[in-house]
Amino acid sequence: MSKRAIHYDDWDGGIEADQDHPETLFCGTDIGDPEMSPNKDRVTCKRCLKILAAAKADRALEDQKYKADLYDEVWQKARDMGFSNVTMALSNLAEHPAPVAVVPELTTELRWILGQMCFQHIHTAQALRLMGHQIARKAEDEQAVTIYWMLSHYLKDPANWRRNASAELKESAPAE
Repeated sequence: MSKRAIHYDDWDGGIEADQDHPETLFCGTDIGDPEMSPNKDRVTCKRCLKILAAAKADRALEDQKYKADLYDEVWQKARDMGFSNVTMALSNLAEHPAPVAVVPELTTELRWILGQMCFQHIHTAQALRLMGHQIARKAEDEQAVTIYWMLSHYLKDPANWRRNASAELKESAPAE
């Protein structure tokens, strides 16, 4: 007596309106009372195995094309950056990693800068406008720009940021 073939079962359960198993198998064989498995390793039906092998070959070809497209894109970026090949660009990247932003400790001074209310910035915003800063005439914009300006002074010199910021404002003030 011959052993029955195990067919590949690719049925996903159907949709809510039609949950019946299809009338034909993956390989096109009419359904009688077949043995089926969703596990591709257990399949013994020659037609199912042939279809699975063809699908696997198609996926491998698509993957290879995708990888080639990605490489071409990376190679073009490396050329645009002035490198003759991708390896040189990657070596340069390893030698010169991107800087990592460091968030400073929340000191009393930094808490003062970040804790300012929007209405507290009108005078500083006016001075910054005189210095050439483009600031919209909304309290939120004035707050954002002046906090950013103070924060940049703080990050350059946390100990003397107030003195440096004040000096910058005084330098830009019109002479009396």
